[in-house]
Amino acid sequence: ALWLHAMGERRVVVSVHWFGRQRWLYRWAAGRFGSHLIWLGPAMRRHYGITGTAWENCIPDCVPIASIAPSLASPRREGGLRIGGVGGLVRIKQWELVLRALAALPADLPARLLHAGDEDGTPSSAAYARELRELAAQLGIDARVEWRGGTRDMAAFYADVDCLVVASRWEASSVAALEAI
Repeated sequence: ALWLHAMGERRVVVSVHWFGRQRWLYRWAAGRFGSHLIWLGPAMRRHYGITGTAWENCIPDCVPIASIAPSLASPRREGGLRIGGVGGLVRIKQWELVLRALAALPADLPARLLHAGDEDGTPSSAAYARELRELAAQLGIDARVEWRGGTRDMAAFYADVDCLVVASRWEASSVAALEAI
């Protein structure tokens, strides 16, 4: 982004997803890019000493809090812990770890996995989806796993789960985690 900006390109947008130690660099970049520098959230902007209103130049909430606020105040649901998983049925997401963790929970702990996401259209994704369903059956948890497929109303999905798990070690700032927060 700095090179593009230095070359005169003004259509550059930079997002900051890191609580780094080189605060001077980000303060300098904020002065250089102005409104073209987008922060993950207000806490990150404060970390770098950038002033302004709460969500100014920050990524807006993916799921508006008003759409899930009623569910936050509702009494605890019956039926045990509902664990949410969001994302495509691709190996990088490591859903097999979630299935094995669910199977390892004590038998007297009623827990379910609700998964929102679908295959990506590739043969490897279709094979992985089959492997996951077979693994759930092998582990004896297939009745405790709900594969919802492509889900349009994510606010309703997040309201239906108690917590979200992100098993991929390659997604430190997954969109699903940001939405769930």
